[in-house]
Amino acid sequence: MKRLQTWTLLISLLGLMVMALATPAAAADKIPSASLKTAFQRGIAAYQLSDYSAAVGAFSQAVSENSYNSAAYSNRCLTYLQLERYQQAVEDCTVAIALDGQNPEAYLDRGLAHYRLADYGKALMDFDQVISLQPEDYRAYYNSGLAQFALRDYEAAINSYTRSIQHSPALPDARMAAVYGDRADAYLATSHLEAALADLDQALQFDVSNAKAHFDRAQANYKLGNLAASLQDYTQVLSLRPDHGQSYLNRGLVNQAMGHTRFAIFDLQRAADCFHTQGMQTAYRHTLSLLAHLESARIVVG
Repeated sequence: MKRLQTWTLLISLLGLMVMALATPAAAADKIPSASLKTAFQRGIAAYQLSDYSAAVGAFSQAVSENSYNSAAYSNRCLTYLQLERYQQAVEDCTVAIALDGQNPEAYLDRGLAHYRLADYGKALMDFDQVISLQPEDYRAYYNSGLAQFALRDYEAAINSYTRSIQHSPALPDARMAAVYGDRADAYLATSHLEAALADLDQALQFDVSNAKAHFDRAQANYKLGNLAASLQDYTQVLSLRPDHGQSYLNRGLVNQAMGHTRFAIFDLQRAADCFHTQGMQTAYRHTLSLLAHLESARIVVG
C-alpha cells in the first residue's frame, strides 16, 4: 500500500519550522546610535506581528547603519525564512555566523534554509554545529533526523529523533505527536514494524486526532497481518478526512483480504469518486481497474 506521502511531507516540514525558527534577538550586538536601536526594535515588533516585509525593511536599515550587527543579520535571516526566501536566508545567517561564530540560532536557521533548498548535507553540518554549541538542543537533533530521513539514512534518523525526545522539554501534545510520528516513519522505512507501532501508539496518546498517525498505524498493522486493527485505523482516518481517497482504497483492500467483498466494492467506489473529484487521474484509473476485477470475480463466484 502507498504511504501517505503528502501528509508526511507537510507534517515534517511544519514540525521543522516550529522547532527551528527562533525568536528574534532582543537586542543588537552593538548599538552605536539611537536610530539603529529604533530600526532594530521596529524589526522585532514587525516580526512579532507577522509583518515580515516590514521586518525585513527595518532589519535592513539596522544593517545599513552597522554592518557588524550580527543580531540584525540573524533576525533578517529568520524573517527571510518566513518569506520562503531561502537563499537570502542562507546568505544573512552566513554573515551572522562570520560575525559571531558562537550563535547557535544562526546555525539552526541556516540549517533550515539549507533543508528547504534540499541541500541536506549542508543542513546536517549546521545542525551538528548547533549540537556542538548546545549539546542538549532538542531542536537540532529533531531537524537532523528530518535531514537524515531525506537522505534515506533511516538508522541515523531514528537515533536523532531518539535524542530529541530525550532532551525535549515539556512540549505541546501535537508537537510531541509529530516527533514520535516522524520516528515511526523511520522505523517503517527500515521494516521495524513493532517499533513503529509503539511510536504511533505514543503519537496517538498525545494527539488522538492525528490522521497521519492513524494512517501509518493502519499500514503497519496490515503488514503485520492485524487486519481488524488496520481496518479500524483506516475508518478513523476517514472520520477525520472523509475525502481521503487513499484510505478508502486501502480499507477496501483490507476488506477484500478479510472476505468482505461488498464492503470492499463500496470502499473502492468511494476511492474512485474521491480521486476523480480531486483530479488524481492515475489513482482513479488504477482504482477502476481494481474495482472491475473485484466485481467480475464476485459475479463469477455468485
